Amino acid sequence: MKQKKYKVVKITNIGFKNAIELQALIMKILIALDKDIQNINWHYYDLVIYNKGVSVEGKSESRSSIIINLRSYVDEKSDRLKSNYLSWIHDLGLLKIGNLSVIEYLTIRKDLSFWWMSSFSQKNIFANNNVISDSILLLAIEDIIDELNSKCESLTLISKSNPKLNYILKKYCRTNGINYICESNHWKIADNIFLYKIKYVLLSFMIFGVFVVRRLWSFREPISNVALTGNVTLIDVLVHFDIKKAFSGEYESYYWTKLLPFLNVKKYKINHLHLFYKSKGVKSVLFAQRIINNLNIKSQKHLLIDKLPTMRNIISAFKLYVENIKRSKRVTPIIKEYLAQKDKINLWELHKQSWIESIYGPNSLMELIRLHNFDEIFARIKCQAIGVYISENQPWEYLLINSWKRNGHQKIVSVPHAVIRYWDMRYYYSYNTYKLESKYCFQLPDFCAVNGPYAKNNLLSSGYPVEKIVEVEALRYMYLSKIKEKSHICINKSLKALICEDIDPIENDRILKILGTHDKYKCELIEFFYKEHPAFRSHRNYKNFAKFNIKIENRIISDCLQDYDLIICSDKSTIAVEAFVIGNYVIQVLNQRSILNLSPLRGLEGCASVGDEFEFDKAIIHYLNNKPQQRLSNFYFNKSVNLKRWSLLFAQI
Repeated sequence: MKQKKYKVVKITNIGFKNAIELQALIMKILIALDKDIQNINWHYYDLVIYNKGVSVEGKSESRSSIIINLRSYVDEKSDRLKSNYLSWIHDLGLLKIGNLSVIEYLTIRKDLSFWWMSSFSQKNIFANNNVISDSILLLAIEDIIDELNSKCESLTLISKSNPKLNYILKKYCRTNGINYICESNHWKIADNIFLYKIKYVLLSFMIFGVFVVRRLWSFREPISNVALTGNVTLIDVLVHFDIKKAFSGEYESYYWTKLLPFLNVKKYKINHLHLFYKSKGVKSVLFAQRIINNLNIKSQKHLLIDKLPTMRNIISAFKLYVENIKRSKRVTPIIKEYLAQKDKINLWELHKQSWIESIYGPNSLMELIRLHNFDEIFARIKCQAIGVYISENQPWEYLLINSWKRNGHQKIVSVPHAVIRYWDMRYYYSYNTYKLESKYCFQLPDFCAVNGPYAKNNLLSSGYPVEKIVEVEALRYMYLSKIKEKSHICINKSLKALICEDIDPIENDRILKILGTHDKYKCELIEFFYKEHPAFRSHRNYKNFAKFNIKIENRIISDCLQDYDLIICSDKSTIAVEAFVIGNYVIQVLNQRSILNLSPLRGLEGCASVGDEFEFDKAIIHYLNNKPQQRLSNFYFNKSVNLKRWSLLFAQI
C-alpha cells in the first residue's frame, strides 16, 4: 500500500488560512527546531513548523499534515518581519520615564544619548550570539500562530539546543491560553541580571587595567610630535594595509586604495587618524605606534587615536560610565515591564544579557574614553572641510559624529567599505526613527557614501534619507575592474570549483560534509580546490576527500578567482560578492544555527543559497544545465577607475 506523504504548503502574501481550513478547525502544532526528531508521532499534528536542516524526507503517516519550512517563511515574509523588529526597537526607545523618553533619559551630554550605543540600537547580528536571528524566528512563529485565528489548541516544541526559546514560548502559550508541551530537556532560565552586572563591572575594570598597562608599555616607543595641518581627515582602523611598505614610510591602505593617490594629485592635505584593533598584523599598541612613527618620517600626518588618555579624561569617562549605570537601573525595569505586559512574544529573555553588557561591560567604558580622545584631537586641529570614516555602524562612529560636530568641523561622510547585507541590522532603523526630533539625539553623517546600487537600494528600503546617500566607487573592490567578466561556461572542459574556507570551523565542517554526501555529479564533471582563510588555519587533512581529489589553492583570492567557474562558501563570506561580480556561479551554504539568510547576494540571480545536501545537488544540476546570464558591469559595485563619483563628492563639499 502506498504511503501518504505530507502536504507541503507554499506560504504566500495572502496567507495560508485556506490551507489550514482543509484540516481540523482546532489545530495541534509541532515546532521542530532540532535534528533529533525521528521518533515523533507526526500523524498526531495538523501543522508542522520546522527549521532548515531538520529532515522530513521520507516521513509518511496515515493522515496528511501541513508542513511549513520556517526558513522559507522568514525569507518570504522578510520585509514585514524586519520592519516589525525595527519598529519594536524604536518603540522601546520612546518608552516614558516620567516626562522623558528612554532615549532622553540616557543622554550623557548635549546631543548625545547612550541609547544609540546600546545593544538594542546597535543590532550587531554577528556579535550577539544569535539574539537577532532567534528574535526573528520567534516573531515568525508568532506570525504563523496569529494567522490561525485563535484555532490553536496545543503547541509542541522540540528544541534541545536552545532552552531560552522553550522558556519564551511557554510563557507566550500560557498568556494566550494555548496548551504548551515541550518534548525536550526544558529547564527554567534564571533571572541572572545581578550576576551579569557584577560580571561586567569586574570585567570592565580588568580590561581598563590592561588598557592602561599596554598604553604605558607603548611609551617605550616615543610618540612623534605630529601637527595635523591638513584640511581633509580620513579615519579608519589600523588593519588592512601593507605593513612592509608602512615601515618604509609608505601608507598603502586596502580601505582607501586609489583614493589616496587621487587626493594627493588633487593637492588635498590629508590627516590620517587610526583606531587600534588587535589583529594578526598589528598585535599591540607598541607595534601600532612604531608603524605610525615610521609613516610620519616622510612628512605624512598619521595619529593613533587610542593612546593613553589624560587623567582628566579618565575621570570624566568614569563619571559618565557610573552615571549610565545609575540611569539604567530605572530604564531596565521599564523595558522589562513593558514587554511583559503585552500578549505578544516577549523577547526580553533573549536581549537581557546583551543589554546589560552594553551598559556595564568593558566596551561601554572604553568607548567613553575614546569619546574624550576624539574631543581632544578635534579641539586642537583647524576646522576640517570634510571627514571621511570607514563605517560598519559601530558605537565609536556615533561618538565620532558627535565630537566632530561639537568641535565645529564641517561635513562628515561615512563609507561602508564592504557589503551591506539585507539582514545586517546594524545599518537599518525603523522608518519612524529617521523622523525623530533633534531632542532624541539621533545623528547621521552628512552623507553615506555607498559603493554601488545594491547597497543603496538596501538602505533606501529601510527609509534611509535619500538626500544623504551618494554613490561612489567601491574602493576595496577596484581590482575587480581589471578582471574580464565571464559570459558563459564551456561544458567541454573540466569545470573548476573553489571552496573558500570560513573563519568558523563549524561551518567549514558542514560545507565539506555536504560536499561529501553525494558524488553523482561532482566527481565526474568538477575539479575541486580549497582556499584556506587568511586569518584561520584549520590544518585539516583534505586528502581524506580523495574521491574528489581536492587540491589546495595557495594564491591570494584576488589572483585566483578568475580561474574558477564555481565558488562554494558560507553565507557570511564576502568572497561570494567578488566571485559573483566577475561572473562566477556562487553556491553559499546557509548557517544552520541561524534562521536568517546572511548572504550578501540574497535576492539575486546567478547564485544559490542552500541549506542541505539535497538543495546543494539541485544547485549543482541547475548550474550544469543552465548558462549564466550576462550581468551588468556595475550592477553591484561602481568600479570606475578614474574615481569620477569620488571627485564629484569632494567637489560639492
